[in-house]
Amino acid sequence: MQTFINGAKYAFSTSLAEAVAITAISNAAEAVATAAVLPTEGDIVLLKSNWTDLNDVAAYASDPAGGTFTLSGVDTSDEDYFPDGEETPASYQVAGDFVSLSQIREIAQSGGDTNSFTWGYIDSRSPRQMSKPTDQNPLILTFTLDYDPTLPWDAALEAVSKARQLVVMRERLPTGDVLLYTGYLSYQKSPSRVRNENMTVTATMSINSEILRYPASFFAGS
Repeated sequence: MQTFINGAKYAFSTSLAEAVAITAISNAAEAVATAAVLPTEGDIVLLKSNWTDLNDVAAYASDPAGGTFTLSGVDTSDEDYFPDGEETPASYQVAGDFVSLSQIREIAQSGGDTNSFTWGYIDSRSPRQMSKPTDQNPLILTFTLDYDPTLPWDAALEAVSKARQLVVMRERLPTGDVLLYTGYLSYQKSPSRVRNENMTVTATMSINSEILRYPASFFAGS
């Protein structure tokens, strides 16, 4: 399948509701969370958990009933990453007041490169070193937008940037698939100044979480 980015829609959260304690999270292909107060079907929730690999992940909540709700798209079945019984303390916050980005001229992606540990042995005559992959550099998206301080995103970007506020980014692809991820937005509101070119501003998203993908079929009938 060949997919163009043309027509993709981007929106970021500008508010997080009060944190609600989660008392348990199951080990399952789609994790189930237990809480005294439940989110609404289709809410986007920002998670905090003693499970490091779940911390700051954003997910859709579904099937809230009987004191539990499903963290759609969140696979916690591997107990090497999600040790049974070690998920708490945990909580969720409903992400809201999403503001859409418009007039996006370009999105540049940087980072994500794999780092490595490199070594060689004293008793080896080979001139070639060996290496082993370790971690990856932070992934960063830089949005270039046509300057327009009258649009809602201008004030909203300035506010979350000043507050150093963790945000949820919702990326809706032309295929209908949705990507969710969290991080921090930094806004450079001083526009570019090049003769005979539109003035532009930049917003930089430093991604701090796993990116969850929801296929278009997930939203069918919703």
